[in-house]
Amino acid sequence: MERKVIDDVIERMRGSFLRASRGSKPMSEVDSSVQISGEAASLPALPRTIRLRRESENAADDSNFVETGNCNDPKLKKLIVKHIQEDAQKSKRAIQKAAEDEFGGTFNVICSPCEFSFLISSQRYCDGMKEQIACFAFLQPPTTRKL
Repeated sequence: MERKVIDDVIERMRGSFLRASRGSKPMSEVDSSVQISGEAASLPALPRTIRLRRESENAADDSNFVETGNCNDPKLKKLIVKHIQEDAQKSKRAIQKAAEDEFGGTFNVICSPCEFSFLISSQRYCDGMKEQIACFAFLQPPTTRKL
């Protein structure tokens, strides 16, 4: 059930971004898969399989944080490390609030204790995993749709 909900949210976000990004500035596109099996949930944090178009070598200072190279903003990475909490619900809300307070704009955040995959276009993005929570935060492009 949780997988279907995540897939639905991602699909709606993808459609929203496609509509909003028509005619806007070029952005970095990230195509990533996060894989955490049921067995892995009881193990220490494991590296994930990441496919991406552009890589950054920004490192965060946290021993429980898994470096993925899927980040283009060191400040956002530090913010994610600081705000990942014991569960996905608390983590995503804390990261979103902190990112919007720090950078302005609207940030979308996906956090999950299970596998998820995403494709986004954004000028500012970062992902990370701490303990058993994987999160991805990105700046939502400005909406160009007429209401």
